[in-house]
Amino acid sequence: MPSKISFKALDKIKASIPKSGALFIEFPDCFLERIFIDRVEKDYKKVFAIDIDRDWIENELLSIGLFGSEGPFLCLLSEQLHAKVKDRLKEVEIPADVNIIFSTHQKIADKELLKKFEHIHVEGPKFWEMSDYFDVLAKFFNVKLSFEIKDHLITSLEPNAYEYYNALMNLSSYKPEELNLGLVRTLVKQKHLDNFQLADFFNSKNLKRFYLSLLIIENDFDLYRGFFSFLQGHLVKIIDPSYMSGKAKLSKYDQGISLASKKWSKSEITDYLVRFGKYELMCKQKNEWFRDELRKEFLAI
Repeated sequence: MPSKISFKALDKIKASIPKSGALFIEFPDCFLERIFIDRVEKDYKKVFAIDIDRDWIENELLSIGLFGSEGPFLCLLSEQLHAKVKDRLKEVEIPADVNIIFSTHQKIADKELLKKFEHIHVEGPKFWEMSDYFDVLAKFFNVKLSFEIKDHLITSLEPNAYEYYNALMNLSSYKPEELNLGLVRTLVKQKHLDNFQLADFFNSKNLKRFYLSLLIIENDFDLYRGFFSFLQGHLVKIIDPSYMSGKAKLSKYDQGISLASKKWSKSEITDYLVRFGKYELMCKQKNEWFRDELRKEFLAI
């Protein structure tokens, strides 16, 4: 069984690396892997998996010269190891004075290989841990942010590693005294739609907040399209909330559906179903008049 380490304990991985033998480390994404590599690369000789063949194994791992191995080695892109190389690794015993780490951010499918060598699996963040994940990346870039700036970034960006990494990398080029909320708002535009918050605005007939929240997003048709697809499913549940009848306890989302079914008439919801279906189609077509439609709705409230 692999040793499991949370992404929040990334600093502890280096201390848990054995001083001899081979170790496979699986990361949940390339960004956490990059942080790990940055911390250990000065102590290891890097080699790419695609460059390793059976001769390399014999010369660098098994046939130790008079002065010992040239390692320790850090193998990058380990998912690209050739099949013959993996077969050879399964056959040999790595000498006690040789050390090699195989690093990858992709799942290693060869269970026999993982069973033979030590294996660390770094667990990625759950959806409720994305703020902690943000903090790990901010620490890597040595970016110190106020609560207000962090809150703006968390609520503005899509909650994924790519968006967080790129935003923090851009901010890291500024001096700490230069980073203020006004500048960050200029640099990082709203890219994230909170589907459930917007659904709550609609449930309570707070249409001004609903449309305003949509208009502050830049013209991201894929983001809008996904939202209106979600919202149409949400409206169907408002029209027929009977799915809740078998539930012993209603979630916050279910309670919102129940509230909306009392506030809205079925004819009103049907009209919005048609309207939001039209919006989804406009986004699919990347229709340049789409935002004008949103503006007209907002101004008409």
